[in-house]
Amino acid sequence: MTHVVEKKPPVPLRERSVEQLARLLLKTKKDQAKAAVARWAAIARHEHFVAREREILAALAYAAEGS
Repeated sequence: MTHVVEKKPPVPLRERSVEQLARLLLKTKKDQAKAAVARWAAIARHEHFVAREREILAALAYAAEGS
């Protein structure tokens, strides 16, 4: 008899902590990191970001520069 492990759905990026997002971004390749920052910047231009989302964007940009 096999044991079936249910995979939990991934936590949406919006619900992750800034530190988790920065660590996730640091694991990506530099081009992918820059693309992620560009996507977030595009969203920021079209939506009114709350303070936490601005903090996430800043962390992503910082992490992309360091990767």
